[in-house]
Amino acid sequence: MRQPSDVIDAERPAEQARSRATDRAAARRELRWEIISGGSGFLLTVYIWLHLFDVGSLLFGPEGFDRLAEFLEGFYIAQPVVVLVTLLFLIHAVVAARKIPARMRERRRYNRLARQLAKSDRSWIAGEGIERPHQDTRVWIWQIRTGMLILLLGSFHIGLVTLDTFTSLWGERHGMEAATTIERVAAGLSWFYLALLVLLAIHASAGLYRLAIKWGVGASYSRPALQRFARIFGIAFLVFGVFVLVVMAGWVPAPFAFLMGS
Repeated sequence: MRQPSDVIDAERPAEQARSRATDRAAARRELRWEIISGGSGFLLTVYIWLHLFDVGSLLFGPEGFDRLAEFLEGFYIAQPVVVLVTLLFLIHAVVAARKIPARMRERRRYNRLARQLAKSDRSWIAGEGIERPHQDTRVWIWQIRTGMLILLLGSFHIGLVTLDTFTSLWGERHGMEAATTIERVAAGLSWFYLALLVLLAIHASAGLYRLAIKWGVGASYSRPALQRFARIFGIAFLVFGVFVLVVMAGWVPAPFAFLMGS
């Protein structure tokens, strides 16, 4: 039996109110996910710089690295940091994975979009394109691509750091040791760490740029200015990281080893 029009009209505001309440709940839930994703990503970005300077103590020779490691582990700074970073890495991976295309149809659309943007960019550079491709979309695509690879390579690296910190599996004592680290890199992991450095430089700089845009941190700056800052950040991280890596691999002697008397 059809309901009278006045009954339908009376029910419509209630349905609209329920719909608005559902939309607000979904928006609040999405905001929480964004805060967790952005916050964990920012903290991990701060950590990778600190970790790079930590490993950079090898620039002072093996003795410099060992002294710093013994200090951090002796005062129980390294152990909780490793646990915290592992949790942050897992949280960020799980939360950020919401934006990674999971279904085959979504992946096809994602790959098609990436190809179209690359083609448009080549046309623009050659002077044949009408419009420049949307740069923020390209940043998002590269952030997802690098993030998926970092999940794989970063998990392996965190596993090694955890074992080094809490066990004596590869060294003479519990904790990080210069001899073990140098041996490992010289044995063939130099290319692994080079790939990880490149991925982290791209992913972290893209993440900082998108955070600044998303939360209005850089509202007083133009997008090209923020992109330049992100590019400088990524290049600086990569240059310093590669320099530390070549010292770790033994291709270049530690430049400040003389300060440690070695």
